[in-house]
Amino acid sequence: MFKNTGYRANWLPDHPLRIGDIGKLEDGLFTLYTTLEQQQIGYSLREGNSELDVDYSSKNSVNIETSVSTGDALNLSLSTPVNGRVIINFTESNGIVFQMTGAKKKVIENLAEVENTVLNKYRSGEWPKEWVVISEVVVTDHATIIISTSSNNKIELGCNAQLGIAQGKLADPKLNLTLISEKGSSTKIFGANNLTPFYQVKGIYKPFLRKPQFRKRADITDELETSEVTDLGFDLREL
Repeated sequence: MFKNTGYRANWLPDHPLRIGDIGKLEDGLFTLYTTLEQQQIGYSLREGNSELDVDYSSKNSVNIETSVSTGDALNLSLSTPVNGRVIINFTESNGIVFQMTGAKKKVIENLAEVENTVLNKYRSGEWPKEWVVISEVVVTDHATIIISTSSNNKIELGCNAQLGIAQGKLADPKLNLTLISEKGSSTKIFGANNLTPFYQVKGIYKPFLRKPQFRKRADITDELETSEVTDLGFDLREL
């Protein structure tokens, strides 16, 4: 996910991540320790004016097919009227379908001031090197997220297709996606609202024999002491 979007993925997107949260990255997950406010570091927030729809699927490992039924053949006694079908085939484990609507970006506006304060605290021993700050988040009105945990997984979904169905609009809550069958295993979130699926963090990077920097941080900290600068790392939880 990071390679293609530049963001870290919040795989529990209803987990409340906020701009200014301070924590540690542990096995690809953000663990909250404190906040900029609690550390008496002032910051200002800027929010994007435009809303975007995002459609991300794992390259070469996901295939989505849609169809519409004219009868009741698909209405398998489900609570939601079903006259459409979505079939998703995953050829590899860790395949992802990630669609969202009404996405907005929120960022720290005075990042230079925050950077100077954090670096000063680090030099004075008041800021652990492992701490990172959430400097940017993406919030969304609605999102559908499917993460396959097995290879050759096939998921069949029913939906209300009266308004039309499109492969790139699975986040629309009006579709009322309902699981009909699955061959394999996966984590599924259908049409959830007010989520924070993406975020970025910045933290201390101390290259060998050079001044510390405040920048995007990898999970592994000790190895960075003697290595050249590399971009933000990721792990299997962030494919």
